[in-house]
Amino acid sequence: MKIFSNETFSRELKRQLLHITLGLILGLSVGFGLFGEFVILILFALSLMAAWALDEGFSIPLFEDILKLTERPEEEAGLRGGGFVAFLLGSLIVTLFFPDHIAGAAILILGIADSVSPLISKNFGRFKHPFSKKYLEGHALGAILGGLVASIFVPFWPALIAGLVSMFFEGIEALYRTDFMDDNIVIPIIAAIVLVILL
Repeated sequence: MKIFSNETFSRELKRQLLHITLGLILGLSVGFGLFGEFVILILFALSLMAAWALDEGFSIPLFEDILKLTERPEEEAGLRGGGFVAFLLGSLIVTLFFPDHIAGAAILILGIADSVSPLISKNFGRFKHPFSKKYLEGHALGAILGGLVASIFVPFWPALIAGLVSMFFEGIEALYRTDFMDDNIVIPIIAAIVLVILL
């Protein structure tokens, strides 16, 4: 069993709570039709400009403060806030190309499943993903919880299958990750495609 240090766990927990909050706000808003691609496009553009500004050495107090609380040490050398930008990009893509209920469910799967997975895997993981260093326990529990929340908009079993398939691909994606091609883009797209096929 691999237990986080207190400091690492605190940072990771804050990171995943932010991830869940963003997923719930975007997923529920899109699924219920409160706002769509235009609002997410604006958020994406603003986050991209903020990330670019930080990369160029400018200071953006609120954005930078959030990153200091939630960013993993290995991410500080890359594009600051790249994960946040990618989350919005993945949400934008599914909102543009899929119906609201599918897009909302896919974003909820991203927000919940991808947050639960690392917390479980790094503490209790035993069975490794066959194509990466990640653990299947985290993927499975994340997919179950993500499917439960996504069932607000789609039936539970298709949501569960979409969660399982997208989390499996997330493990493969981890081998080829870049600043803008990460799980925040892969998971909602795969989940939305699976939901379309099953529904």
